[in-house]
Amino acid sequence: MSKTVYALLVGIDNYPEPVRALEGCKNDVRHVTDYLRVRVGDTASVIALVDEAATREAVVDAFRSHLGRAGEGDVALFAFSGHGSQELLPDVLVGLEASGKLQNLMLHDAGRALDGRVRWPLADKELRLLLESVAASGAHTVAVLDCCHSGDATRDVRGAIRQWLPEDAISTDRDERAMIEVLKGPRPIEEFLDGALDAARNGAALRHVALYACQSKQSAAEDVVGGERRGVFSAALLDVLTTINSAATYRDVLAAVRDRVQRDFPSQRPDLFPEVSGGAGDGRFLDGTVQAQSPAMRMTRSGSTWVVDAGSMHGLSEPIDGSEFRLACSSADGAVSGEVRVVRVQAASSVVEPVGWEPAEPTYRAVIVKVPRPLAAVEFVSVPDAGADTAYRAVSARLTTGGPDGSGSTFVRERTDVAALGLLLRVRFSSSGPSLTVERTDGSPAIKGVDAAVACVDPAAAADIIVGQLEHIARWERIREFGSHRSALADEVAITIFPGAGPQQNGPPPQQEALALTGNYTFTAPAGDPVYFWVRVTKRTARSDLCLGVLDMDDKFSCQALVESTPLLAATWDQQFSFVAPTAGTEARDWFRFIISEFDFRADAFTLPPIAESSRVHPGAPSDLVEAPGASQRGASVVNPASTGPDSCVITIPFVVRGV
Repeated sequence: MSKTVYALLVGIDNYPEPVRALEGCKNDVRHVTDYLRVRVGDTASVIALVDEAATREAVVDAFRSHLGRAGEGDVALFAFSGHGSQELLPDVLVGLEASGKLQNLMLHDAGRALDGRVRWPLADKELRLLLESVAASGAHTVAVLDCCHSGDATRDVRGAIRQWLPEDAISTDRDERAMIEVLKGPRPIEEFLDGALDAARNGAALRHVALYACQSKQSAAEDVVGGERRGVFSAALLDVLTTINSAATYRDVLAAVRDRVQRDFPSQRPDLFPEVSGGAGDGRFLDGTVQAQSPAMRMTRSGSTWVVDAGSMHGLSEPIDGSEFRLACSSADGAVSGEVRVVRVQAASSVVEPVGWEPAEPTYRAVIVKVPRPLAAVEFVSVPDAGADTAYRAVSARLTTGGPDGSGSTFVRERTDVAALGLLLRVRFSSSGPSLTVERTDGSPAIKGVDAAVACVDPAAAADIIVGQLEHIARWERIREFGSHRSALADEVAITIFPGAGPQQNGPPPQQEALALTGNYTFTAPAGDPVYFWVRVTKRTARSDLCLGVLDMDDKFSCQALVESTPLLAATWDQQFSFVAPTAGTEARDWFRFIISEFDFRADAFTLPPIAESSRVHPGAPSDLVEAPGASQRGASVVNPASTGPDSCVITIPFVVRGV
């Protein structure tokens, strides 16, 4: 019997006063709806409640009447995009929450008095009761929460937060001020759903799975993605789900999503419930109901245009900064006829244009041969300072003349529109710092920068340094984006991490238990000591034409090739690696990127030194070439045993090493 995916999707932008409105929540709901309809298909039963339809009563009723239909073997999905909030614990729960507060979902009527009764938010304890009521039927039950404080079960924009707290609210309306005062205190016991507090006190085992946008003390970001407002977490999740293999677990999804989110918002750390390994979090995403993707698409004529049967839900996008998706088309006999470019993208289909040829057959097989590589964008943080103006002008001028033959930079351009396409960086001038720095989207420093006093004395020299840093980061991120397209090879291999014991070890012991993935693999060791671990690549196929390469990308923005392209001939490939623990009290982050390919390649072509050792790209370098002078050995290294002195995909494994 086929499984039915029952989905309840809630997105709220137009909150009534005094709650501040949001912009990207309804877009989140639309994209999730498209994903389910395309990747799950006819077995998806979706209800979407947006804005004024998403009241407390309506959401609770939809849980019971819609998600409650899910039975043994079905999947029940609840996804929420909107404000999160907090409230004081009622006396009966004091001691059960370390924060002393409940984490809430702000539904549309929350914080309002209707029919003489206060409408309270949906508390985390109430949400868990609803989820567990569905899970009790045997349904695989999942919650995806894109809001602030969601780690306990709550949203932040660049400059606007998906969070509403009564203690921070301001209103000139007398009735609204009175309501704000009510919401600052604990709610009466009778205002909770029946059974919610009893279940919380009893501490019953929980059976549902949840993906959170952030931890309980963090904010969830909303940003411009693809020209529209989206939740950063929701956008990253959908991006990951279009490319990850069909056997991916929730932990696999979390690791990939966290990697994407923390590129621009390091202070936002997506999380998973349950945290312990061996439970529901190690199950396949949506219980395996997502249909696997073939790397091949079909191109057919539709009227006067050509269309392929894949769209945004399959990872395709429209041209960005003049860079585009290209597909190679072959006829029924397998001969390649020519390439097409993707020009317009919908959820499940895309319009393409032939490049230099005229299709004659009614149908062609099409595969991706080129993916867009947008330029990174930089914006300047405005401050009323003459020194800042001089420095900004110098950096801006260098961006427009720093490329080949005096043209613009081949990796970075100044942001001139609202949309944030690809990587967005900021340049900030601070005379009190004093420094001229490069920042991430959320304001965290990406690199040390240049002393402001020096920048004022020699702005041209400072601009060279800053633009060099910007380009280096953009090149590093371009390497990290390599392989982010759909590929059948993602299902061909599995990667497992085992603890290592040092150079004398020739392989992981036969009964060795694999390390658990909790968003990243974390090791702790005294400063300067090596940390050993084994990587096992297991083929899920008998193919003998696959090659493997391994890159190590670290938090100093360097990339080194640990393993050059090597044929995967045996069923398993084992290799031990090591890290050196950093200074006590600090941590180092690395991302291992396993390149699986049907053709031989040069992994060392991706080599990039640490940013402090970087030089500017040679003026003659092509814009899509990833190159750097020399290689750095700061990161991980291969550990050898003491006795021995056309399609591709990339699998990323994140590591954290802490010094003690």
